[in-house]
Amino acid sequence: MPSGNTHDRITAWGMPVVAAITLGAFRDPATTLAVTGGFAVGGFFLSPDLDIHSVPYKRWGPFRWIWLPYRNMFRHRSPWTHGVLIGSTVRVLYLMMWVGVAVGVAGAAAALLAGGGGDGAGQEAIAAVTTLLRWLGTQPLLWAIAAGLELGSLSHVTADYLFSKVRRRKAKKTKKPARRRGQRSQWSYYANHSPKLRSKKTYRRRSKSHSLKPRSKMARHRRYF
Repeated sequence: MPSGNTHDRITAWGMPVVAAITLGAFRDPATTLAVTGGFAVGGFFLSPDLDIHSVPYKRWGPFRWIWLPYRNMFRHRSPWTHGVLIGSTVRVLYLMMWVGVAVGVAGAAAALLAGGGGDGAGQEAIAAVTTLLRWLGTQPLLWAIAAGLELGSLSHVTADYLFSKVRRRKAKKTKKPARRRGQRSQWSYYANHSPKLRSKKTYRRRSKSHSLKPRSKMARHRRYF
């Protein structure tokens, strides 16, 4: 599969293309900025490769530890991380969970510092998270950002699929044809019909005359008799 730097180059080259297509389709700079920004975030930070120790994982810096449970829950390139729509949705919900935890902890700490005690801290935290979700639901550009995130993830998954397909095709071309059952190699044929080939010098001289080449470096030094 492509390396992390290759995926970064694909994201960087794809940003102008996404911006041009979005601007030509909607004629709205705000929507174009939202889709392009979501595409960049989905490629550089919310990448499907967050399920392994990768370049996007390292970009989170001191906060990359929040993705450790995510890495332990899913195997690499599973449908929950590299699936179309599913992978982006799972990562966004997972990140929102951590944001809710951070807001709740901050609200509880603020209530304790204000001297209100810890009785209403949980209710205030829940109210703050609810307010945040309602505010996000009223934003018209939220769907544009979500589309950009999915496009960034889709570019990553597409690159993985194409690179894997090309590699498998090359492996099929370079793969040696399997020997049929009962078919003997040139070495076994001449070795059985000429006892003098047991000598290395004689084998090398005969192999030149008969255009025989050892199959590998190990076969050149292996003693068959």
